[in-house]
Amino acid sequence: MNQGQRLPSTGSNRLANRGLGLVAAALAVACALPPVVRAQDYGGVSDQALEAGPHLLELASSIEALGLGGAHMGSGAHAIFSHPALVDGGGVSSLVQRFGSGATRVTASGGTNWFGGGVAIGLAVLEYGAPGADPALLLSDEAALAVPGPTGAVDFVVAAGFSRSVMGVEAGLSAKLVGQRLGSGRATTGALDLGVAKGFGPATVALSVQNLGPALESDGVSPGQDLPLAKRVALGAFSRRYPLGPLDIGGAAQLARTGQGDIEVGGGLEIAWWPVAGRTFVGRIGGRHTGDGTASPVTVGAGFAGDRIRLDYAFQGYDSVDGAHSFGLAFR
Repeated sequence: MNQGQRLPSTGSNRLANRGLGLVAAALAVACALPPVVRAQDYGGVSDQALEAGPHLLELASSIEALGLGGAHMGSGAHAIFSHPALVDGGGVSSLVQRFGSGATRVTASGGTNWFGGGVAIGLAVLEYGAPGADPALLLSDEAALAVPGPTGAVDFVVAAGFSRSVMGVEAGLSAKLVGQRLGSGRATTGALDLGVAKGFGPATVALSVQNLGPALESDGVSPGQDLPLAKRVALGAFSRRYPLGPLDIGGAAQLARTGQGDIEVGGGLEIAWWPVAGRTFVGRIGGRHTGDGTASPVTVGAGFAGDRIRLDYAFQGYDSVDGAHSFGLAFR
């Protein structure tokens, strides 16, 4: 999908204005919701144990989403990790994210057109230090990743997905191999993501059920200790950018419910400026509320798009610990 495409005036712009109004409302709600206060005794982050995981499944899957409060924007191969109905062929993207001095995430995905739809494959790896070798000791807060722990841990996801239009609705499926190494323990399992998406004028709405599958069961220090997958239902919407003076403006919003009943809301605005054709500079600002009380409600991002290459950056701050810096590279 061409995010820089200009839209016709009148009806389409009115729809876009309404969509951006909803995005702005979600952004305000995300910033205004009060945090959940929990005990702080591990490097300034919550001591609440991880109820589902692994951590990798709970992180925003694209560089755009990281700058937009976790809300997904646009289609592409990277959607294989979050909204499979938005999987689109034609491109390769990668992401490197560093959480303080404690963790590093690397993702890569690529796709092409096949059988009347889009097909993609992807790999994501998260390396971090856990507080112990027992899965019950894993901390739930995202900020915990920024604090180095004594026990080496690695989460990984290998995914393959396909999307195609069915009776005017985009439908998609992603199959995942999910794994975790925690100390001497190893665990793998399979999972599925199912999703649908539909365009309404300049806006697209996507609904996905994520991480359907059996729990991870460690064979290491704590054999038989199950870690349920982080299941989620996510409803997202985004608008294509449309002109406002010298700028192009678009937005995205997302509402999600986790398998533990927590509600996550986020959204943001994307502002683009292209001084010459084929050279676009992008800024992003977003808001998010995840309920853990340790993440800053504000996210920011920036990017540059050339003829066939795109460079992106995003930042997420945390209370009491260093923030997460993310860098993205994509080819069309």
